Amino acid sequence: MLKAVAQNLQDAVREHGFVSRWGGEEFLILLPETELEDARILADKIRKISEEEIIEYNGIQVSITLTFGVTVNEDYEMLDDTIKKADKALYEGKVQGRNCVVLS
Repeated sequence: MLKAVAQNLQDAVREHGFVSRWGGEEFLILLPETELEDARILADKIRKISEEEIIEYNGIQVSITLTFGVTVNEDYEMLDDTIKKADKALYEGKVQGRNCVVLS
């Protein structure tokens, strides 16, 4: 499942960004020089593609839902603070019921 998600993320960002597994079931996507709205659009596109894909795991067909926390790194901001903002937005998405994109 994680390999399928990672591949979908990598395919979506191609040469425009970087994908990294951040922990357990979390990934970090860095999109240099990308506006917040463009990042939201991309996250929603990835979310929809993943939701429609059926993956077979141990003979069982499953679908994947993704929740995104999206933010931008401000000029004055340390990268750790930017990641904390994205993580907070991700948590808000999980509270809202998952399978959504939340901006911070």
